[in-house]
Amino acid sequence: MLLTTRNSVDGAGKETPVAKMEILFEGEESMEIYCMEEKEKEQLLRLIETASLNDAIDYTLYYILQEEAQGYFAGDRTLEETVHRMQRRAVLYVTERM
Repeated sequence: MLLTTRNSVDGAGKETPVAKMEILFEGEESMEIYCMEEKEKEQLLRLIETASLNDAIDYTLYYILQEEAQGYFAGDRTLEETVHRMQRRAVLYVTERM
């Protein structure tokens, strides 16, 4: 079932879409939600039908953080030292991959 956009008409006969609802994410401006037109529905369906999952996950950053966290939890380094080491290694890894 396709919901059609409702429009309001001003005194001059100009139509303006009426929002179906308004949502607000914390710290963001509110966003008005409108009903889809048939063309938009078809575009969305094409996008969904052609989407694919990328199952090639790179766990290297996760392992870097885990490895550095072990030193902190073992009491070998302070939190500040640990965060600095994590940041340095993560930046190096990401930079090398570019």
